[in-house]
Amino acid sequence: METLAPWAEPVLMTAEELLLLPDDEWRYELVEGRLVRMSPTGGEHGRMVMALLRAVDRFVQEKHLGEVFPAETGFWISSGGPDTVLAPDLAFVRAGREPEPGTEGYPRLAPDLVAEVASPSQGRAEMASKAQRWLNGGVRLVWIVFPKTHTVEVWREGEPARIMTIGNELSGEDVLPGFAYPIARLFP
Repeated sequence: METLAPWAEPVLMTAEELLLLPDDEWRYELVEGRLVRMSPTGGEHGRMVMALLRAVDRFVQEKHLGEVFPAETGFWISSGGPDTVLAPDLAFVRAGREPEPGTEGYPRLAPDLVAEVASPSQGRAEMASKAQRWLNGGVRLVWIVFPKTHTVEVWREGEPARIMTIGNELSGEDVLPGFAYPIARLFP
């Protein structure tokens, strides 16, 4: 890797360049043109993501509401400026907004709903920043799951985050009307 002088401008990457990275042991996102490398997730993380994915996908398919995308699907959410491509643990895109089948590359749209499960190394401040990045990109509803505290933060544009606990249910609100999922199911 090339070392830059302290005064040099950082080298920015595009969404197209991100797509061409070799397949290795890491996961990547692009935040305002800067490559962010993440380690693979653990088993408990995967279990929580799968539980949410099954519940949301079943609801969406039964009601013909749109399309659910699994973990690691990247979405190109920047508008002007350096590219931002984020890959949530779960994404929902309502009917009529889905990417065309066969479209290569990252869909250039913000999902209607995203869910992220915080990794052990990710704190509240980092996840709040990520939730805000999603909202700024056009996402309407963000769920951030915190396994350590058995809580879920619910984010909406222009509103403070709401902290939900085991006694609460996740609601699809106006994004997935009628969807409800007991938070206790995430933390057996």
